Amino acid sequence: MSMAKKINSSNNIHANLLDERCVVNTVMKIIGKRWMAEIIFLIENKINRFSTIKQELSGVSDQVLHTHLSLLHHYNVVEKVIHQQIPLKVEYSLTASGQALANHLHALCVWGKVNIENMH
Repeated sequence: MSMAKKINSSNNIHANLLDERCVVNTVMKIIGKRWMAEIIFLIENKINRFSTIKQELSGVSDQVLHTHLSLLHHYNVVEKVIHQQIPLKVEYSLTASGQALANHLHALCVWGKVNIENMH
């Protein structure tokens, strides 16, 4: 049985329709991934090397962290600086766009504390 994504599946068609209707759906697919907001917040707080981010996020796998950092780099949320030294040193930092996103995530945290936490 093939694990390939069905292009004409109703789920895929609905996802594409939502993405076309409003870019917030695409944004939520990115920032809604487990660990993503925490990664952004850690980089914002100068915890910016793969090993230190992984240390702070006990439970995240190397594969997931690598994939998330690559996705954030792809969407220009983080910059990746490779220092040519031995051993190789890679550091991540937020771009201006990434800092703007972090600010919005902080605002969502405040909204959640006021509107969600008080419901329990």
